[in-house]
Amino acid sequence: MNNFNSNSKKRTLNNSTKLILRLPKTIKKNNISARFYDNDEHNINVFRQNFPNITSILVDDTTPNKLISNIIDNVNKYSSENAFKLLYCMNNQFFNGINNKFINIYAKYVYDFMGESIMPCVGITDDHINNIIEWSYNNNVDKYIFFDWDRTITVVEGIIIPKLPSTYSTYGIDIEDVLNYLLGGNERKENLKNMFNILGNNNVKIYIITNNDSALKINDNKKSKRINFINLIKQLIPTFTDNNLICSFNHKTVNLSGKLKSNKAKALNQNRHRDNLPNNVIHYFRQSTNKNNRNNNNNRNNNNNNI
Repeated sequence: MNNFNSNSKKRTLNNSTKLILRLPKTIKKNNISARFYDNDEHNINVFRQNFPNITSILVDDTTPNKLISNIIDNVNKYSSENAFKLLYCMNNQFFNGINNKFINIYAKYVYDFMGESIMPCVGITDDHINNIIEWSYNNNVDKYIFFDWDRTITVVEGIIIPKLPSTYSTYGIDIEDVLNYLLGGNERKENLKNMFNILGNNNVKIYIITNNDSALKINDNKKSKRINFINLIKQLIPTFTDNNLICSFNHKTVNLSGKLKSNKAKALNQNRHRDNLPNNVIHYFRQSTNKNNRNNNNNRNNNNNNI
């Protein structure tokens, strides 16, 4: 009888051990710090709901970019589509008004192709950059940072990317011109480059989560823009790799207004198998703090009282 009990205890212990091994490795709250920046309030709300341990920060997209802010009053002289095409594409960093000639060939392509129908904004500001740099110097934690691309890192909506085997140089476009245009001029570009270099030196793991379809993975590389997109990003973030670019284009949910929107939380979950973003890290991002749990319980109690 004693032998039977002893064996039962051993079997129970072994089974428990196996179950424990299947669980993600526990991460203490103070061992990881993570941030997410996006100009879309929907994406911020989705991240806050799904990843309470990531600090999600909304980026302003309502303030005009400084390259057009001094002449924003002229917008009413044109249709909304042509206004920003003229104001941004033809500002003096990209266009020589004396010679009536584009000095940034990418700006000319944007002007000829579609222009800027959505107002170029400020994106991540100098205040954001300084705050991110200060945050990155905390060496006591593993640091992860996630950025949206359009109107967050960049100041414009969308990007023209050639399909392979073509590259920007195929069309006589300097890749620095592309960055200057997308990032709101040379000064902001250099500030962002400096920030990303500091983040790299401080071992911050950097990701871009974008709804831009240029980030889609396509089996036939000749039809893909993703490689050219990554090569462009690498001019800004030298340590950037394919694993750091997460596309949310195919991950959709319906928002509160009934519109189909990208769900970047789903996209991040889809990429949880990546070696540089381990499953236990995603598990930590999704854990609710005690405060969140209390708030959820209070909300449930309030809802019950209203029934």
